[in-house]
Amino acid sequence: MKDQKNTLATALLKLQALNLGKEQVRRVAVASQGALHLEVHEGKKQRFFVFEQNELSELLAENDSKIPLVSSLRESESINDDTIISYRPGRRLVLRPLGDKQSCILKAYKKNKSLRAAKNYAIAQSVCEHGGFDIPELLQYETKTDCLVMARRIGHTPVISSNAITMWADIGSRLRQFQSSSSQNGLDEFSSRDELQVLDERARRFLLCLNALPEAWQAGRERLESASINLPKAMMGLAHRDLHDGQLIVTGEDISLLDFDLICRADMALDAGNLLAHMKLRTLQGRHHGAESAYSDCSEAFLSGLGKQLETGFESRLHFYRATTFYRLALLYALRPRWSHLAEPLIAEGERHLDAMNQGRDGS
Repeated sequence: MKDQKNTLATALLKLQALNLGKEQVRRVAVASQGALHLEVHEGKKQRFFVFEQNELSELLAENDSKIPLVSSLRESESINDDTIISYRPGRRLVLRPLGDKQSCILKAYKKNKSLRAAKNYAIAQSVCEHGGFDIPELLQYETKTDCLVMARRIGHTPVISSNAITMWADIGSRLRQFQSSSSQNGLDEFSSRDELQVLDERARRFLLCLNALPEAWQAGRERLESASINLPKAMMGLAHRDLHDGQLIVTGEDISLLDFDLICRADMALDAGNLLAHMKLRTLQGRHHGAESAYSDCSEAFLSGLGKQLETGFESRLHFYRATTFYRLALLYALRPRWSHLAEPLIAEGERHLDAMNQGRDGS
């Protein structure tokens, strides 16, 4: 892989030979050694491919020997297009049971990787037991198959519109309660330095499949380094660490929070910065009608509900984590053919928050 400086373009050409257009590629992930994993949507059908050593191969979830649940389900033919919710080859498979459209989902991990997930879910359930976010109930933990069986939440991701301002304030309030929980014993701590290391690893993998980083990305990374040195002291709390709109399910007045694989102790500005950056991403994607005009109101409502405006140093830390998220998203979306044009505006958003951090003004 190291000898090929544009393996993504080669992989897309090989997909084209299978009559699959690049616009059908929904997700591209780069493995640590440079192999590309591609998720392709062909109508309602999801297909998964790996590109390595100049060869493109299709991956079938029912053949994944690294996920113990697969072998137990293979004979029952319970893994098909109707049951797969998401799949990360060799790592994780999320299914709805065959014939079950409502009550539960199965979240299966690679061997010996489920215990931490089960513990994290237990922490999240304990945190929200008396209010805050609704957490899907963990119905069963199957240690032999490294699988969590969870209640399924039916609803929609939060919209960005003038009619959703109260909802976003509610999300902020619930996040405040989640972060302030005392149930943080035994959790890893995630720092601003760790955040920058995540960016560096993304950049390293990016360069395994494309010729160069997006224009102005490296300059932004250098600015982040300087900004981190003078970052105000972190106010630590419980952190989801992967908080975006896709992790929230709205059902009437209930708001569910999903996926606790990465929970930790971190700066309380981290989750807020991540969520706000994703809200802006959705406006750039044009996912919500009128979202650009509503984005400011919804983000301000969220921050009002979060109630951190008077906390010393919070505004600067929030700008920092919004910026890091934008630079990370720029690398992720530069690999997705349909959205690669967003890399430049995402970097521009990161720059804007670094400017605001330096100038000590609001950059919402």
